Amino acid sequence: MLRAPTDLRVSELIDHNRKEWKIELIVELFHPLDSSLILATPIGQYDTEDRLIWHSDSKGKFTVKSAHHLALELSKIEGESLDHLLINCSFARQVWALSYLPWKIISRSYSCLDDWMRSVCSGLSANESDRFLVICWTIWKSRNKLMMEGKTQRALEVILSADRFLFEFKELNTQMAPSTSPQRTEQMWLPPPCEFVKINFDGATFNFQTAMGVGIVARNSEGECLAWRTRCVNHTDDAALAEALAAHEAMRLAIQEGWQSVILEGDCKNIISRLNSNDPDDSVIGPIIDDTRYLKEAIERCRVDFIPRECNSLAHSLARKALDNLDGRNSLPPDLL
Repeated sequence: MLRAPTDLRVSELIDHNRKEWKIELIVELFHPLDSSLILATPIGQYDTEDRLIWHSDSKGKFTVKSAHHLALELSKIEGESLDHLLINCSFARQVWALSYLPWKIISRSYSCLDDWMRSVCSGLSANESDRFLVICWTIWKSRNKLMMEGKTQRALEVILSADRFLFEFKELNTQMAPSTSPQRTEQMWLPPPCEFVKINFDGATFNFQTAMGVGIVARNSEGECLAWRTRCVNHTDDAALAEALAAHEAMRLAIQEGWQSVILEGDCKNIISRLNSNDPDDSVIGPIIDDTRYLKEAIERCRVDFIPRECNSLAHSLARKALDNLDGRNSLPPDLL
């Protein structure tokens, strides 16, 4: 059994000159599962004060919602099954009591959830069955709002929301006339203004591999490729980390090339929002976000914009090629020209 020294500090596991984990030491001291989790944790390139973060929240902030969610995950509470959510919990019973659907039908015995829903619908009219199913869906939505957004709803609000949705749905179906489908406007990548360099970045994960790819490409106002890079990062397959590292790599390229008028573009709204925020980022990828913000301050004119995925296809294709260990200056790989 592997056992790390009891007085070992995290700082002793880091190569402070290269700003990376001491891989061989970690593999030697820790169980493979633990070492993989350690190596998947990003390390910032610039010294910052240590901060306590709450790992069970995407923003690193402790909330009652995230603690409740963690408690459910850890204890595997049987009461949080769909059966409990839709039938047995006190909130669901309040909703059904306000629904004016036949209570004896709602509370009938059942062997499984599917059996219960079929049994209930068999005793209702067509309109009542529609309403019953929409209320089930709205209870589920209300639960998701509580878990994901920390927002609570009263039982009456669930009923009103379900009835409003059902009314609007039926109105739309009765009033809808045959029409031709609107033409989808094709979105394309646009070159930057004169004097600016636009750097597109993207991250990619790979099926069945604990690795991810980073791809960036810099182009001028004529659309000409100035530089491109790919990078393969091992020991992790976290999609958000891949996007954050791609943005960091793009900013590093701008600094190294001395470009002072730069537009960064990526297709991950979450990362774009974090890079444009002034709030401390206490998430697991916070060190990478902080590093990228720090580099941004060294560029005279720099902005970070969100673009749709179809406008970011070249950076995405490069990220997918990261496993090939390609790198280049001006000339893109032939199959991407």
